Amino acid sequence: MPRTSPIHVALALAVAAAVASCHSPSPSTPSPEPEASPQGTDPSSSPACATPPDVLLSAQPCLLPSSHARVDRLAVAFPTLEPFFLDVRDVDVIIAPGLSPECTAVHVLGSLDFLATSSAVSFRPTIDGWPAGGPVTLTTQSHLTNPVAAPDGLLVDATVGAGVTIRHVPVPCSDLVVDDPFPFVSTWPTTTPNTPAWLPLSLPLSLAVAPGEPGILTLIADDPSLLPFLVTDRRDDLVRVSLSWSDGASVSGWVASSALVESTAPGYGDGPSGGEPTCREPGFGCSGPGLYCGSAEISPDAPVYAEPEKGRWATVVNGAGAFVMRNENTGWAQVRRLPGISDADACDLSHAWVPSSDVHPAEVASPAVPNVPPAESTSL
Repeated sequence: MPRTSPIHVALALAVAAAVASCHSPSPSTPSPEPEASPQGTDPSSSPACATPPDVLLSAQPCLLPSSHARVDRLAVAFPTLEPFFLDVRDVDVIIAPGLSPECTAVHVLGSLDFLATSSAVSFRPTIDGWPAGGPVTLTTQSHLTNPVAAPDGLLVDATVGAGVTIRHVPVPCSDLVVDDPFPFVSTWPTTTPNTPAWLPLSLPLSLAVAPGEPGILTLIADDPSLLPFLVTDRRDDLVRVSLSWSDGASVSGWVASSALVESTAPGYGDGPSGGEPTCREPGFGCSGPGLYCGSAEISPDAPVYAEPEKGRWATVVNGAGAFVMRNENTGWAQVRRLPGISDADACDLSHAWVPSSDVHPAEVASPAVPNVPPAESTSL
């Protein structure tokens, strides 16, 4: 079981607050209101869950807290309207996987406090050689995606080597943290190059956990040469195969011998790397009576709306480091930048409005005035 830490205690309290507010949302963590919202950022490219995230958090027994996490494609949804999508970075989160990958609920505790769902949550184990005793062994370098709640934990798709993914791997609801969505994958099969090996004739390849049993593992690879199996046992027309990778991950199972072809293990090189673009400084400004564009701090507990007066979806926790476009004439300010959160695949925010009274522009430092003591009075 994971060790208890202050962040786990804080996140557990936040879960309790989110669950308690399922039917009566509190001001600190509002559920989206059934009001109009602007069109999302390419909503068709990322499915959104029809079940509200507060319901998912209260219904799912598997709750996974992570600190300093990154989650992409967070969907903030409104009933009968298109959602908008956000990315968050270096924030504390609580993840509750649902019955489908897009129904993974996320409680974000960063600059803003809000609930959302995401189909792009990924995990990694916190220990090596995990879980013990199963047909698949994972390590801290394994990249786990598409989590789905299962009776005894989760089912995940596990990337165990460069270009190789094992689908629907059963794992317990423990010893998992949110993983970088752009992992550096550089693990390779340990099969000695130019030695006998068995390669799949076609992909994907299904392995039975045991002969005659229903458990099935599905292996996906960029090329059959990435799966140079060793045959460790035979039973009639079935063979038991195994494969391990350089970080200690492994898989084993049974397959028809006719699904394999005898070959030799190839050599391997470096794995692909991942990354993300760097955001530039904000490139917009404004001038005129009652207008302000620039750095600001937003009051804690300020409500955040998808557009002025419509679609409240978040509460400000830490409003330092914001960049805003404030209009005193309308009483509203659009938050364009806030540390740790942005529109999906972007740098700015498009759906974050706060009352202008909650925005405090960064003060320009005044020139220092030397502390000159007053002149002493003299009498004639």
